[in-house]
Amino acid sequence: MRNLNTYQKIAIIMIMIIILSEITISFPFFIKNPDFKILNYNGSAIEYKISAGSYPLELQIVFLSAEREPIIRTVYIYYDPEYQRAGVPKKQARGLVDHIPSELKIRKYEGEIHIVNATALVDLLLDIHSANQSILVITTGAFPDTVYTLDKNLIKPWIEAGGILFWIGDTFAYYSAEKSKKELNWNDPRHPKDEGRVKFFGTKDIIIKLQRGTIASVESEYSKALHLLYPYISRGINITKLKSMNGKILGKIGEKSTSIALLPLGNGSIIIFGGEMHKRDEWIIAKDIAQIITSGILDYKNINIIGFKKYSLDRNEELKDIFLIEKDHQSQAIIIFIFQSNDEPVFFKILE
Repeated sequence: MRNLNTYQKIAIIMIMIIILSEITISFPFFIKNPDFKILNYNGSAIEYKISAGSYPLELQIVFLSAEREPIIRTVYIYYDPEYQRAGVPKKQARGLVDHIPSELKIRKYEGEIHIVNATALVDLLLDIHSANQSILVITTGAFPDTVYTLDKNLIKPWIEAGGILFWIGDTFAYYSAEKSKKELNWNDPRHPKDEGRVKFFGTKDIIIKLQRGTIASVESEYSKALHLLYPYISRGINITKLKSMNGKILGKIGEKSTSIALLPLGNGSIIIFGGEMHKRDEWIIAKDIAQIITSGILDYKNINIIGFKKYSLDRNEELKDIFLIEKDHQSQAIIIFIFQSNDEPVFFKILE
């Protein structure tokens, strides 16, 4: 710029300022995040404000009532590539192990997360005193023979002591996987098969077997409120039996079964995804597991969804709204679980 006169230098500087301004507008250095604030809460109504931030926002707010504050549980994910699987391809099982911690962290889950193999699983299940502070996710559709065979069942006492078990894959409690490079033999007489369910629930009719790929499409209260997506019911839980056990329909509803069911067992519970796992389903299942865990529905006593709302906001838009609490729930704790319904990582959870 040495050979330019003063006016030319000023013109170049102005052009540079304009260019930098355009860059700042298109790529702001300071991104404004979405926000949720409670403006007033008097026991019978919650007044709140939502702010979209720098981008458009699709938000879903779920209001729940409960009787006590939650326990922050440690999440254990079982995965051992040396043991056989049932109904879960190796790539998808590995994908679940990767996706579940990520989805929990996106939702700001405060508990610890650990991966356990077949040997470490024994120690976990024998620690009955810590069961009520733990969640176990079985990603392989079969319990390893270190903890479950025709003659051994370390799973049930752990659940009855307060543990929470997530099941993904083939028929619940049907197979006992061994350490082997061979594929699981479906007809091996050492498998507990249908009697496995009898050991847990006293009946094998808890599951309705349908053709592989059978899908449920009717939304339940929980699947709609929490945006749960898993649809398969080829090994879904019988809704009539589920209701008789005071269980919950979490997933989508078919003619007689549901894609995700919560079954109480002693002081704990089992959440069963009722079908097979297809390519790329690991992301859907991981997201659903994270939604269920972080919503609080596993940890509170007598928790109920009392309402939910959806909002669509433009960038930088703000709005105020009021949620009215029915008299039956006004003396209870109110949990507000908020998430971006198009699956972007914006989550809030507020306990009143």
